[in-house]
Amino acid sequence: MGFMKRLFGNAGRPSQGERDRKSLVGNAAPLTGGPLVGGGPPDVELVSYTVAYQILPHGIFNNVEKINNLWRNEPDVAGHALYQMACQSLKTTPDETIGSQFRAQVRELEGHSFYILEYPAPGESAIPAPYLSCIHFENSGSTPKFYILGQSPMGDTTLRSVTGDGMNMNLGPGPEPAIDPFLRSILDR
Repeated sequence: MGFMKRLFGNAGRPSQGERDRKSLVGNAAPLTGGPLVGGGPPDVELVSYTVAYQILPHGIFNNVEKINNLWRNEPDVAGHALYQMACQSLKTTPDETIGSQFRAQVRELEGHSFYILEYPAPGESAIPAPYLSCIHFENSGSTPKFYILGQSPMGDTTLRSVTGDGMNMNLGPGPEPAIDPFLRSILDR
């Protein structure tokens, strides 16, 4: 079974156009970008943004068991699967070199579970691309929380949260773009 199908069931079917995009990202409006969107090579910042703010939150809050199983059992597949879904949603051709830079891992810290996704290092872009995101479980069976550490318009980082109802909240300045300070900033909240 393909990794997209394992992650979201039949929602990962390609070639169903708008119906597939909606099954992956819900009712969020499709993102549009520069000349690289729509069949050409992917715009790394736009693909990362799509994973962090559309595809991953939708998956967390609508398919938490599948996300949990994939992240726990196949973390090497999780990042690549999310990258593929974003490319499909944006109608761009995936690039395996870029896809391999979406790295997923699980960390346990102080009784909390974190499913972390590292994104390719963002370049200069009008899109505030993420460095890291994580699904945070305070304890077994708890409702997940989702955090993103991304670029700030001021040049530093910003910590954000996306809720199950799609609310995107700015939580203020973030730490340096590294996993340990990111997780510490979440635990200290």
